[in-house]
Amino acid sequence: YAPQTGRILELYHNIQDTVKVGDHLLEIDDSVVQDIKGLQEELQSNGQLSDEYLQKAVLPLDDPFRLQIIVQNIPPQLQSKTLPIFERLLQLQKEDPGELAKTNTQLAVALYNLGDVELALQHLQKALALRKEALGSDNPQVAATHVHLGALYRQVGDMGKSIDHMEQALEIQKKALGEEHPVVASSYNNVGALYYQTMDFARAIREYEKALAIHLKVHGENHADTAGTYHNLGVAWKHLGDFNTAQDYLQKALHGRQESAKQSSQEPDATDAFASSTPDIAASHTALGQLFAEVAKYDAAMEQYEAALNIQKQVFGTDSPVTAIGYNNIGAVHYQQGNYADALKDYQTGLDILNKSEPNHADTASSWNNVGLTYLKMGDNEKALENHQQALRILTSLYGANHPNLATTIGSIGNVYKSQGLWENALNEFEVAHSLLETALGTAHHPDVASSYNNMGLVLSQLPGREHEALEKYRAACEAFEKSVGSEHPHVGSCRFNMGLMLQSQGLKEKAKKEFEAAKEIWEISLGPSHDHTTMAQKSMEECS
Repeated sequence: YAPQTGRILELYHNIQDTVKVGDHLLEIDDSVVQDIKGLQEELQSNGQLSDEYLQKAVLPLDDPFRLQIIVQNIPPQLQSKTLPIFERLLQLQKEDPGELAKTNTQLAVALYNLGDVELALQHLQKALALRKEALGSDNPQVAATHVHLGALYRQVGDMGKSIDHMEQALEIQKKALGEEHPVVASSYNNVGALYYQTMDFARAIREYEKALAIHLKVHGENHADTAGTYHNLGVAWKHLGDFNTAQDYLQKALHGRQESAKQSSQEPDATDAFASSTPDIAASHTALGQLFAEVAKYDAAMEQYEAALNIQKQVFGTDSPVTAIGYNNIGAVHYQQGNYADALKDYQTGLDILNKSEPNHADTASSWNNVGLTYLKMGDNEKALENHQQALRILTSLYGANHPNLATTIGSIGNVYKSQGLWENALNEFEVAHSLLETALGTAHHPDVASSYNNMGLVLSQLPGREHEALEKYRAACEAFEKSVGSEHPHVGSCRFNMGLMLQSQGLKEKAKKEFEAAKEIWEISLGPSHDHTTMAQKSMEECS
């Protein structure tokens, strides 16, 4: 398990319903002013909204407009207090399907923010039915509700329903707005992001390309939306193992974001310094850093990560969790180069920031895990195990003991046991991690599952009499990588090389040579003919001749 190198960034637009007051603004009377004044006085008195205030001053009102104004002025941290007001609005608006749909949508958003996803889905389904009945199935407001539902189903992991609602929204928008409208492009991006999440990178690319064609025609090359779509394409192509195409798109995204930042500046003589100081540009630098790190161009990766970190410190501050991830990325490059003391320094800096700002967050657990991986490389198994166990405690408290998010850390604990030569203990940890992943993902054809097969193969190869099982795990890893990231991905080359080593150890030199040749061909394409991996495969081939 390699160190995690930060969050995956993707363009994802959600269409929000807004409260439309229209001509009511011309009719605001003293009662509305008094409502707002009373709300402000209640908030100033104790920072809360008492049940007595709601029962006496708010819920008796029979004017939906006044209730909507009150809801809009309640601070986000007191959203739970809006629920009885929304219920009152639903009673008052039961004869008005359009307003009723709007209130159901607003209530769903509030419930989602409060963590009640199931009830939020119920209210969105009601809003959808009401809007279809009142406006017809092809109305843009119906599309907006489909987008809300798609986004919510995405959050709960039901990707099938999420894609279905997003695609329905897209079809309505094409009919209502035309094939080349920016909103249609955003929906293509949404659909592409969903297919990306389901690991269908080829389909994601097709959707992103449709979005790109619209953005180029409407906005041109140097627009934020165009650059965002270039970014999405670059990340998707990277996952398919086409690093040259990925780099081309990611560099276009970076350039477009820099030019867009210049154009949007209020200063007529905007400088390159300004253009390199936005969060989106930091995201582009990060994505390029991840790409270069994956093909072992570590100097280039470090340059991109340092550029991202400088922006993150400037925009978010030195103690921000976003900045912590920037340190984590730089630590990962040091780790991959074998500079473990430098890696530990940057990983620890990131961990200190996260542990202070969000000690029980999943990113903090990942940071603990990365520090543990580094201690393992430095030969300190005890500290490595302590850090991995701290990560596991956080993740277990967040997700429970049987959640797939625990798999990476459990696998890291397995690596400690492997380093100690405790092969049976290591195999047990790897098998637990594998079971969590395969059950959660519902398929063996996923990169994480492939890595898990590979880990089990590495341990089995050390256990006497289990060489055949090791070879089967390597084959399963190879197949899973081929079907999830493509047959020319470097990871496939690594699996073929491992199979070669296993066969070579059994004296099967001809079969081993074929695996080394396959690894060499893959690495020549993906990493280049002069890469260390390619040279290593060539040397192994010669040893089998």
